[in-house]
Amino acid sequence: MRIDDLYDEERVKKLRAEKERELQKRINETYLRYHKQQNGLKYSMIPEKYKKAEFSDLTITKENQSMVEMVVRYVKNFDRMRKGICLMGSCGIGKTSLIAIACKKLIEEKDKKVYFATEQTILEEVKKTFNNMTTDEVEDVIRRICKNDIIVIDELGTTKGHWDLGVIKRIIDGVIDGNKRLFITTNYKKSELLQKWEQSETNRTPKQIVDRMNEAMDLYEISNVKSFR
Repeated sequence: MRIDDLYDEERVKKLRAEKERELQKRINETYLRYHKQQNGLKYSMIPEKYKKAEFSDLTITKENQSMVEMVVRYVKNFDRMRKGICLMGSCGIGKTSLIAIACKKLIEEKDKKVYFATEQTILEEVKKTFNNMTTDEVEDVIRRICKNDIIVIDELGTTKGHWDLGVIKRIIDGVIDGNKRLFITTNYKKSELLQKWEQSETNRTPKQIVDRMNEAMDLYEISNVKSFR
């Protein structure tokens, strides 16, 4: 029997090449699965209905055009921006839609980590620390929230409790101290927030929150704008 019959070099090469291709295929599949999962996590804080939305999906009118253009410019020039954005105006004009799409674009184009939640959801998350089953403290939750690049508080002004306002203030403080970006939507103007939160000589937390909002964001009071969602 010839040695070639015992050891076919070409056949061995083919088998090795097939195994390498199969290994590479598995690596590629694993890589794609991982990044699909990571992208899912990236978008997990964005409300579901906005995850595929684009600025081009908005209905632009002469009343809302300047507001939309301002947010679009902000996204394009994000790296040069030193403050966040607060949209203040009546219910139903699309404030949340605009901020959510901006966050989606900043995730895609700038690879930013976003925490997006309503005021009520944030407070509920913090209150879970009262459960004896968790070892988390209030500061642990606030610290995790403020680790993100962008923190969104949607629908600010739904509560006025002293403890609740203290939590919101500590989050805004954390954003400022960490040099992060804060986005807020609210149905109230500054004066209306102070009134709702019962600002007084003995209750100065409302004024402190508004002052910190001014420090962390450019505040836009919007009027005479119809919904463009």
